[in-house]
Amino acid sequence: MRLLLLLTFGFLVGCGGRTVEVVRVDAGPETVPADDGFRVTTGDLDRAYEEIAILRVGGRSGRSAAEHLIHDLRDAARRVEADAVVRVDFEPYGNGESGSLEWYATGTAVRFR
Repeated sequence: MRLLLLLTFGFLVGCGGRTVEVVRVDAGPETVPADDGFRVTTGDLDRAYEEIAILRVGGRSGRSAAEHLIHDLRDAARRVEADAVVRVDFEPYGNGESGSLEWYATGTAVRFR
């Protein structure tokens, strides 16, 4: 898979002189703990919980978009008194060629039982 990405990248850079930036946001189930142990994950948790809200945050762009979206999800989850956010999905919106690409994230806020 990495070889295919490198070959694709090399082809795109060699044709037309464009700059291509690949930012992986769907690398698989990953958990990002906060300093206080609050979890945001693209997967699920091995602990009983109840789903309390669907969260959607967004309008972020640039290299640190994912980091900001995770922070925004944590803030939104704490407002509904959640213990974690699971099954987070990152989605692009807009036209990247014109520079107006923004990222959004959707996840499920949960409370541990």
